[in-house]
Amino acid sequence: MKRDIVCHCGNTIQQDLPDTIDVQEDPQVIQRILEGSFMEVTCDSCGETLKPDFPVHFKNLTIAGEPLDLDYLPELERSQFFRNKIEISAQRLAIGYPELREKMLVSAHDLDDRALEILKFLLAEKAFDKDLVEKSFNDIAIILNDIESNQLVFYVYGLKNEEVAVPRIDMHLYNKVLESMPERLENELYSEIVNPPYVSVNKIAIETEEEEDS
Repeated sequence: MKRDIVCHCGNTIQQDLPDTIDVQEDPQVIQRILEGSFMEVTCDSCGETLKPDFPVHFKNLTIAGEPLDLDYLPELERSQFFRNKIEISAQRLAIGYPELREKMLVSAHDLDDRALEILKFLLAEKAFDKDLVEKSFNDIAIILNDIESNQLVFYVYGLKNEEVAVPRIDMHLYNKVLESMPERLENELYSEIVNPPYVSVNKIAIETEEEEDS
């Protein structure tokens, strides 16, 4: 799909950027997203590398051993989605590039994104109990950044100003959460977190924020 991209220098580049990608036909797209080179465009006038952000529909992304379609929305469209102004046709949704990268990491390591989001909730609760009694899910963001030496490496934003916490969680704890999924999903809160298409602990924060605003 041809798109016009305006560089900071004022030059307009016309670039063919797909609005639908079949991951089975282009498996390297996962690596491009993980590396941050997905949709990169070089300005033919000043040479600057640009990272345009457009919605994309991904077909046949494997999560927990099951091929699923995933819709990607730029971060700027988050509020529109939660106001029911954007229709999602896929079984999964990622909003903003960090979430898209996380879904690709989940796919590459054959993880279950539902267990991952519940683990994030437990991680945040532990942080609140220790040091952050005045904070809430509206104040922080938790993203799986990498998997190293059988550990899940998270980035946690918002605990302290201009600092990123990097907790490392052993895979055995993820596996315990995965094993307990049937029992946990009887809990209304956990069930809402993993309710598709937006399988994410972030919607708990956003829904709470919107209730306060209404």
